[in-house]
Amino acid sequence: MVKLSTAALVLGTFSGAAAASSWSARSLESEIYSSKTGKGKACKADRGDSTSRFSTVYTMTNQPNNEIAIFHRNEVTGELTFMNTVETGGEGHVFKVPNDDGDLVDAVDDPLASTGSVIVAGDGRQSCLLAVNAGSNTVSSFKIGSAREQLTKDSVEAPDGLNPNSITEKEGLVYVLNAGGVGSIVGFNLIGFTCKLIPLEQGPIALTRPGYIGTVPYLISEVPAQIGFTPKNEILVTIKQNNGGPADFDNGTGSLNLYEVDPEDGTIIIGSLIQTNLNSLTRTQDGELPFSFDFDSSGNVLLVEVAFAGEFENGVVSVIKNVDSDSSVTISSEAKSEAAAPCWIQYNPTSSCIYTTNNVGNTISSFFQDDQGEL
Repeated sequence: MVKLSTAALVLGTFSGAAAASSWSARSLESEIYSSKTGKGKACKADRGDSTSRFSTVYTMTNQPNNEIAIFHRNEVTGELTFMNTVETGGEGHVFKVPNDDGDLVDAVDDPLASTGSVIVAGDGRQSCLLAVNAGSNTVSSFKIGSAREQLTKDSVEAPDGLNPNSITEKEGLVYVLNAGGVGSIVGFNLIGFTCKLIPLEQGPIALTRPGYIGTVPYLISEVPAQIGFTPKNEILVTIKQNNGGPADFDNGTGSLNLYEVDPEDGTIIIGSLIQTNLNSLTRTQDGELPFSFDFDSSGNVLLVEVAFAGEFENGVVSVIKNVDSDSSVTISSEAKSEAAAPCWIQYNPTSSCIYTTNNVGNTISSFFQDDQGEL
């Protein structure tokens, strides 16, 4: 039996590939736990493009001998059929979480505490697969064959940091988030034909985290969760808790770190960091521990936070304006997830529906965004 990580799931088809909002290798017809709908609109589960002959799902085991697990997906029913596994050439890793007795144990529900640990990429051609090996501090790249279940490993690169847990790519430019310690980001060029990763000369950029103390081993509450490109080609990173350590709902501060990218060589422009402390914004919901993000059709950040008012029994989804503009950052709409520990978020531009996966209870919450951007 293949043991799978719950860290990431990626969906690919003959016509392209996209990050899937599901978090495990169960059927993608997941139960909708709650539907946050506006003006009578309903957000139903998206079964995908039924005109495709099939789609392919990639996830990874995140075991000591890390592997990519490959499934065929029935476009009509969402049923997954296991095909095979391919070794990454690296090692998986599990961050820690305190149990009820205060002892540190493996975070089995979300071992990498991140989004985007395995992605389909390739300069718009979606011909490459990239995956982190957080235990051996490397990133593996694969060429995707015409049959989609065929992966050919090209390279295993070290992103000059500890415990990489999230990857993003746009037009052949790749950035990796290193989660260990204070954390860092590091860039690569991706050669689309071979899927080879070539490090940028700049090297890693340390994350700015005011008051960071941290713990060893690192906890899921302190490691940064996601790196991604904004619609304006800047880099955005979510930091759950800048000071590190166990979840501190009284003193912990989560933030969005925005970095400007030089369009000439893809490097981070030094001194360009804009750090938005979410506690400094006017809010209607008491969200905490920012985790995953996506972007709506207007370029606003859709952010999910794992906790609400000091508890994990609820979470918060927010629409955040002007994160990558010169105007003041504001939260225009917020809603509770009505479910425990929401960690991943996905936006469907066709239906204006937003989905979050809830790590406690194994459910999905759905939200409708109206024409004014309200949830």
